Amino acid sequence: PSLSDADTIVPYASASTTTRQLFPLFGTQRPILLALRHSLTASTNSLPRHVSKAIGTSTNIRGKSSVGHVASAVRGTTELRIPFQLPLNVSQDASLVVFGDWILANEPNAAAFQRKSCLGMGLRKTIQGIPLQCDLTISDEGKIRSTFGLGSDFVF
Repeated sequence: PSLSDADTIVPYASASTTTRQLFPLFGTQRPILLALRHSLTASTNSLPRHVSKAIGTSTNIRGKSSVGHVASAVRGTTELRIPFQLPLNVSQDASLVVFGDWILANEPNAAAFQRKSCLGMGLRKTIQGIPLQCDLTISDEGKIRSTFGLGSDFVF
């Protein structure tokens, strides 16, 4: 028996790379930090839909809805992390974060790129060993959104 076109398996490839940098700006004990993260994802045209959906979900930015099915994307995040003291007698790891996120992404077999971006600010604090994040963002469309997450570094 021969295989029809719908039954053939087409190979595909996908690769992604991410860079992260932290630059102390001011202070010695708990300095103000400039944090950068950039990532690049590229894949072949024969990318299956479930993989392109997973890439779209993983390249999402704060304050925006999902970019959908993605074959290639470039994403960037810039954060200014400003530590502050709480008026409590607890571990002092709270910080205010001012950030900007952006993404350029295209769908499989599409030539045009979608562009999305947002600006925002957030709070970071570890409570009983659990790193908490709370962000307020405004998108390039003027929509305001709040997000909550767990993690101490670039998790949203």
